[in-house]
Amino acid sequence: MANVNFVNKRLMGCGIRFLFLIILILSSKTIFANIIINEIMYNPNQCSDTYCEWIEVFNNGPSSVNLSGWKISDMKSDLSKEYNRSIIMNQTNIPAGGYLIFAKKPVNFSRYWNVSCPIAEVSFGLNNGQEIVNLYSSNDSLIDSFYYNKSFGADGDGNSLQFFNNSWCTNTPTPGKDNFCPSQPSFILNYPSHVLNDGTIFLIKIEISGFSDGLYDVKIDIKDENGTRIGRIYDTNDKKWKSTTYYVYNSTKVENGSGNYLAYLKIDPDKSYIGTATIQAKLRFSGSSVESNLYIFNVVDTIFSEEETDKENQESESSIEISDVPSSAEFGDIVKAKINVYRGDTSKYAVYAYIETKSGKKATEKSTMHFKNKFTGYTLTVPIQLKPNCDEKYKDGKHIVVVEGLGESDSEKIEIEGIKTSLCGKSSTKTSSTSLSSRKFDYSLINYPKKISSSQEFNINVEIKNDDDQDSEVDIWSYVYRGSKSYSGDRQQNKKHITIDVGSSEIITLTNKVSSLEDGDYKLKVVINKDNQKTNKEIIEEISVSGSGSYSTKCLSAEYSPNFGNPISLAEFNIFNRLLCTESIHYKQQIYESKNEKIKKTLPYFIITLTTLLSIVLIIKKDNF
Repeated sequence: MANVNFVNKRLMGCGIRFLFLIILILSSKTIFANIIINEIMYNPNQCSDTYCEWIEVFNNGPSSVNLSGWKISDMKSDLSKEYNRSIIMNQTNIPAGGYLIFAKKPVNFSRYWNVSCPIAEVSFGLNNGQEIVNLYSSNDSLIDSFYYNKSFGADGDGNSLQFFNNSWCTNTPTPGKDNFCPSQPSFILNYPSHVLNDGTIFLIKIEISGFSDGLYDVKIDIKDENGTRIGRIYDTNDKKWKSTTYYVYNSTKVENGSGNYLAYLKIDPDKSYIGTATIQAKLRFSGSSVESNLYIFNVVDTIFSEEETDKENQESESSIEISDVPSSAEFGDIVKAKINVYRGDTSKYAVYAYIETKSGKKATEKSTMHFKNKFTGYTLTVPIQLKPNCDEKYKDGKHIVVVEGLGESDSEKIEIEGIKTSLCGKSSTKTSSTSLSSRKFDYSLINYPKKISSSQEFNINVEIKNDDDQDSEVDIWSYVYRGSKSYSGDRQQNKKHITIDVGSSEIITLTNKVSSLEDGDYKLKVVINKDNQKTNKEIIEEISVSGSGSYSTKCLSAEYSPNFGNPISLAEFNIFNRLLCTESIHYKQQIYESKNEKIKKTLPYFIITLTTLLSIVLIIKKDNF
């Protein structure tokens, strides 16, 4: 290894040297912690790896640090063990705010990159696929470590990996100089390392930064080792569990470039899967989407307890406390209870949360939680799903939220009144089964305009429920017709294909467009084909056309809903659609104007007003002088 020489100032006098030694010993941990791996060029395209691969460390502290005897190492390509260690020789100092470069051929590197900071020689190269770089002090203490793989970027595109504003990013290389990365949209997943495969609910938090303001759709996909989806996500809009293949619409609000989303997920217990799984999130806004990194976690069937080695001064008794629950709710709501759980010296680890009537009849399924560590306290919010009560089996009134387990329990009262009718399917539904009590595949036309103009585009919404024992592949389309002729183009012009998972439902939006129709009565037909069956299922409704004016047909789209300030629920969706799509009112002029159009129209007046006010201010200031 080539020597890296720094010019050191001699410290005069034994007293000063002794004092400096004492200070250095007392503050060595703090000083060493200021030395960080700052930039890495692992797959250059400017020149060969021998000349252009490099690692940069940076002194982020207020004092110079002597790196004599320090070591830097890489790992084998499979990360199974440390492969090489290169030792920094002689008196090698990094001043405060200074840099040190590690390169395989320092002389050639210096000529190519034209850097002024010291360069140390290393005997190893960097892997392009993945790598762990470790930095050790002279006493073999690990000071910093950095893992990368090619998914991080900078893989042969001329960029380097740079540490900037407490995170890593890619940008034009800056060896021996300040790093800089432009503000880039990013989002991070906070997720558990182990989850149970029995349907136990777990939480994932998405932290968003650098995105445009607005409402975003979120998808969190969970797959097993073979790429099969095994996850279910709770859709906070329509209050149902769905496959992780679907987006939760308008679920995340971004303000001032940042936002977060807390998702409730579980592993489908019918999959009976045990092993590693992947999780990946996707954000969608205005038709474009961006993916997160792919993360790995473990799906297990049991979480074993861990014994504590030091049990002194630990509370042996477990405890459960409900710290907060809402005062009221409707049947079909998800009730969020904030709880404090302390697991003491007990072999039990499961805690259950549910709501029951005064007579002890359960009005919800149990939400199950497992607490791994003894002598540990936890604070969390647990979701409890109230049954829809469509058959009015449960009476309105006082109910009891119960949290029990670990040999302890707590309870709080909650007022439950009313039923979310949107969850009970109270619409003109046709079914593929002759018996309503045993129906397995239901479909209904939720919203459509009863009146339209002679030349108009309008949306309709169809809800499909799959209570069958397997996923259903569905083709769906609609058209306006009279007699044997279609008046909205090709009959399958708006055809869509969708997969409906077992036990879930979907709302599909279909857009129809008519032009230059004669006044009169027509028919709207919705056609549904399930699993390529020979016989299609149909919904037919009357629709009237008038060409004397424009009718409001502002049906909401299930794929995109207006920004009402908060994510819109299925109940709100149905209410707004009933208001907008039924009993349309006859107008002679357009009744809807987008915000962008309003801004365009009012912008000139705003500019004129602002200019006038500025002129007045300038005149007043001039008079004061």
